[in-house]
Amino acid sequence: MKTYNFYIIIKNLLPPGLFWRGKNFLNLIYCISLVFDRIKNDINKILDETFPISSESLIDDWEKCLDIIPLSNDLNKRRQAVISKLISVGGNTNEYFLNIARQYDPYCEILKSTHNKKFVAGISRAGMRLSGNNDSRFTVVFKFTLNSSLVELENLFEKTKPAHVIFKYLYNKGI
Repeated sequence: MKTYNFYIIIKNLLPPGLFWRGKNFLNLIYCISLVFDRIKNDINKILDETFPISSESLIDDWEKCLDIIPLSNDLNKRRQAVISKLISVGGNTNEYFLNIARQYDPYCEILKSTHNKKFVAGISRAGMRLSGNNDSRFTVVFKFTLNSSLVELENLFEKTKPAHVIFKYLYNKGI
């Protein structure tokens, strides 16, 4: 990011002459330059608050707008929850959910995605089993490298996943 020395900028805008180079006048110019510097910093803070990944004081508003209940006081976890909620609209593939999970754990992976053999009208044939175990037709197992469970991510997935899919979560307790 480009830095500005507002004192030098204002000083260079002054016309030539002894009046403009007096000590008291230059002190006034210096004080004015501090005001411009403060305004620039405030504008940058406002810009940072615009995006949830850098938001600090407006994270409560982000959570309120997205109907997120903060489960942690950790600012980074709260930011992750907001970002995940913002990008969690409109997909139902395993890769889509994996990308959301990787916002929490970059090393997350899907261990298996199974298609259980159950009877489906129009696809299955006579003589096939009608039902069996309580597993869904589709089961996806997410493996995380984290030691503790991600309750906010699991809640988000359960609200947004397709109804015919069961998500299971494994956490690596050994690391």
